[in-house]
Amino acid sequence: MFKLLPEEAREKVRREYILRQSVVVLAGALSVLVIAIALLLPAYVLSNSREKEVKDKIATIGGLEPNAEVVTLRSWLSNINLRLSLLNPKQDTDQPSLSIEKVLNQRVAGIATSEITWMNSEGKVSISGTAADRQALIKFEEKLNASLHFDPVTFPVSNLAKTRDILFKVDLLLKTKP
Repeated sequence: MFKLLPEEAREKVRREYILRQSVVVLAGALSVLVIAIALLLPAYVLSNSREKEVKDKIATIGGLEPNAEVVTLRSWLSNINLRLSLLNPKQDTDQPSLSIEKVLNQRVAGIATSEITWMNSEGKVSISGTAADRQALIKFEEKLNASLHFDPVTFPVSNLAKTRDILFKVDLLLKTKP
């Protein structure tokens, strides 16, 4: 039937339909807004009253001296913060990982390291491990001496007493930058 109407009448019906549809959508949105405000108002009032209670309690407690537990917790927290600040990467100027990497780069076949100790105050790296045979231990010593990263290295003669599975420990002094 709509198609039987003249073009002007169809346009008028279409505008009226769009107008009525807009009114229904706006009325629905307005009713949702009113319902939301009505449902959230009690929560708002309740949270405001609780906020005032908390502020009052803080004001009354704020003037009191802290108890022993609070003092203990504060000292514990400051101690933890101090320890954490020591781990700050910005304070790591010595870079022990680079020193240890220099040692590990000098290893040869047949050398297995079991412990690496870095001593910052002395500029020393201590390395211990197992060598498969004498030749591997001698090559490792020669490679460390050929490196420009360490002062001359000498392995104890007792390390060469065995022929296989030789346990060794050596202290390497890092060369200071000129």
